[in-house]
Amino acid sequence: MDIKPALLSAGEVARLLRCSRSYVYKVARAGGLGYVALGQDGPGRRTAMRFSAEAVAIFLKTRTVPPRSGAIGGSNCGQRTAGRRGSSSGQPPR
Repeated sequence: MDIKPALLSAGEVARLLRCSRSYVYKVARAGGLGYVALGQDGPGRRTAMRFSAEAVAIFLKTRTVPPRSGAIGGSNCGQRTAGRRGSSSGQPPR
C-alpha cells in the first residue's frame, strides 16, 4: 500500500495559515475546508478532524482574492484624491 499524503491536525493547519485553531474547525464544519473524520460524533464526543495538504491548497485557491484594477501600480498611482485627511485643493487637514 502506497500512502504518501500526511494528514495535518487543526493546530498544524492553523500554524500554516496563521489563524486560530477554532477558525480552522469553524471553516471545516461549514464545508469550506475538506477534512478526514476519524471516529464518530456521539453524545459528548467529537469527531477528530485531519486535513490533507491538498484540501488546504484547495481552500487557499478558493479564498484567494484577485487584485483589483486600479490598485497599487494602476492608472491612479501617485495621484492625490479627496478623502478624510485632506482635500484635492492641497489644503492641510483640519
